[in-house]
Amino acid sequence: MGGAGGVSDREFEVLKTDYEMAREDERTFATIQAAVAGIVVALLAALATVLTQTCQLNHRAKNCTEAPALFLAIAPAIPFAALALLQLLGLVATLRSYYLRAVEAELRRVAAVPLGELAGVGLSSPSYAALIAEASTMRRGRSRYRILSILVLLITLSVFSGLTAFIAVSLGGRTGLVMAIGYGWAFLLLVADVTSATVGGRSTFLRLAEQLAARQNTGLLTGSPPRGPRRRGLLSYLVLPRPEDWVKWLLIPMAFAVVVLARDLTPQWGRLLLAMLLVEYLVYAARYQVNDIRGYAEDAAHPEAAARMRLPHPADPAARRLVVVCSALVAALRLVTAFGIAAATGLTRGLLAVTAVIAVAGMLYEYLRTAEARPGSARRAAAVGLWLLVGTGYALRYAVGAHAAGLPFGDPLVWTGALYAYGLGVMFVLLTWVLEASAYCSAPRPRRWYASPTLRTKPHLLLLLRHVRGVTLIPGPPPAGSSAHAGCGEVPVLRHRCAPAAPWNLAYWATVSAAAPLALCLTGLTPGDAAGVWVLAVSVPAAALLPLAGGPAARTLLLVAGTVLPAVGVALLAGPGAALFTALPFAVCGGLYTSFRQQSYRDLKHFLPDLTTATRQTAARALRALVGRATWDDLTR
Repeated sequence: MGGAGGVSDREFEVLKTDYEMAREDERTFATIQAAVAGIVVALLAALATVLTQTCQLNHRAKNCTEAPALFLAIAPAIPFAALALLQLLGLVATLRSYYLRAVEAELRRVAAVPLGELAGVGLSSPSYAALIAEASTMRRGRSRYRILSILVLLITLSVFSGLTAFIAVSLGGRTGLVMAIGYGWAFLLLVADVTSATVGGRSTFLRLAEQLAARQNTGLLTGSPPRGPRRRGLLSYLVLPRPEDWVKWLLIPMAFAVVVLARDLTPQWGRLLLAMLLVEYLVYAARYQVNDIRGYAEDAAHPEAAARMRLPHPADPAARRLVVVCSALVAALRLVTAFGIAAATGLTRGLLAVTAVIAVAGMLYEYLRTAEARPGSARRAAAVGLWLLVGTGYALRYAVGAHAAGLPFGDPLVWTGALYAYGLGVMFVLLTWVLEASAYCSAPRPRRWYASPTLRTKPHLLLLLRHVRGVTLIPGPPPAGSSAHAGCGEVPVLRHRCAPAAPWNLAYWATVSAAAPLALCLTGLTPGDAAGVWVLAVSVPAAALLPLAGGPAARTLLLVAGTVLPAVGVALLAGPGAALFTALPFAVCGGLYTSFRQQSYRDLKHFLPDLTTATRQTAARALRALVGRATWDDLTR
């Protein structure tokens, strides 16, 4: 016998049974949630009572107990575990609510039986889960329910975080610092998960449903399903906003290592790690988050949006608002954490100065980006201003690394290195930008490139592309019927000759000029020494010829000659140690320049994935040669 809507009785029974089981789970979970919530409150109260009897936290108590610092540090972990369990139960409840509503909708379609008692209010069919959702969800619930729910969360989290912060401040020193970092990020993870299960419940349910749809046709014992392209999640972004900028993470430790080796200092690894944490991971990451918020829509439309891995851009407007709000809150939390750690370690003044430089440079950058997007004659000036500004962060990172090694900011090795890093940063960014500009173009015929409307709003990219020889840049879309591919981002546009006065060439020559005094400071030589004269007379001219070379082979030959020959001369005149530090600034600058001139924007953005793939393939070939082809074929069949 068939059911309503063409659904069989068997299918109806399956839906009904599934619904009844979910409702039974709901009742059980509600009991468990209430019990866990009571345990959390009891734990927080008991913990506060016990801790106030310890001498470390209550100095005025006469009969206090001297508790081990480790015990006090791990004490907040107990209520945190209960809070985490409560949140996990809440996430399951959210998923159950959406699933129950979906099952109820199907049941209404199969057997719509209106409730007579509710006919007067216009409710045509029963829907318990949907009715509860109208009162008790963060997206559709009553405003008073949402306010009370937020108050409950805020009070619970504030009590826990306040108690933990009080213990960390009272303990102070390294223990307090470890507590601040460990509990701070654990607390951030908890808040992010709470947000995804409440305000972002719908997006979480849809994402998990999509993952289930991708896996449901794969047996439990037949291995994992093939992995397709994955979008970056919000939590991944909040933990590490811009993984594509990994090369910038090397500047502080490289400056630290170079200064330590050049001056024969005792490495202070704690200072290096603290500098990396404060400046790179906290302050600069917060700056990047602000930049990504301002360019949210623009980044989503970028031709290489997936490879750039910027702020996630879901389809739902409510989810996008959640993404932006969460990113702004985490950026603020990063700054608060940075200054909290700085206060605990006596670095408040230094971090304040560094943050001020980053903030001023960031505001000026955002102003120039806004100015160049407006029509008018000032667009070129704004673009040039951006070109000159982008090296500031590189100079600052070098100065921070050198200072972490133990040098005062007034030391010649600090400011000569900062000047070199500034030029290197400008060159690096300009070369990146000219490759990025190619991704906004399409080419029906070689060397005739059509610029997209987006590129015409980015003069800091468009003006760079005009310095590439052999490319005719045409504004507007390609002609109708042309077979233009979707972009020129796979074309190595800088492989052949470029205009000598191209901005990246000027930045390269400025960096080479700054490399000479840096090499002298690193080696302790002076322009009057024979080795110093050799550096100025051989290294600088040899390196300066690199942009004028006609092809990749000539550039590689000049790079080798411009670093090896001067180093050999200095080694004979001043020793092998001086030769190493003489060649280093020129080798880094020339190697970076040569690398960019030989790759495309796609190669640049996919460097790490391509490197991982190549490494995996090389390891597979080596393993196949080791075990033999027959065994390999049997293992991979």
